[in-house]
Amino acid sequence: MNFRRMKQADKEEYAASSGSAFSGKGNMIVSILFAILCVLFFLPVLLVLIISVSKENRKESIITALQAIFSDYSTEFRTGTSDPDVVIPKMRARMEAAGFDELLADVQGQINEWFAGGH
Repeated sequence: MNFRRMKQADKEEYAASSGSAFSGKGNMIVSILFAILCVLFFLPVLLVLIISVSKENRKESIITALQAIFSDYSTEFRTGTSDPDVVIPKMRARMEAAGFDELLADVQGQINEWFAGGH
């Protein structure tokens, strides 16, 4: 059934006859309370997932930004057309602004954790 093409009166009749959760005021309140309980119950789980995903997304965005910076300067370094004393400080400043130090600290922490595990 194409719900978009139905007339408004037909939509109301369909909603009333289908036993949908929103067909009456009492059912609507129950549905809203159920939605609130679901949100409250799943909120801690969602927050943990969002935080872990955002950390991974942050790392990925830093890596992507660093790749773009390296690609901007790669031709200059390969061909020797620019003075490294001028270009490297500019490149380093862009890398720091992109989050290089944060990524470096994370990688160093993973290496330290690996060595602490007895490898």
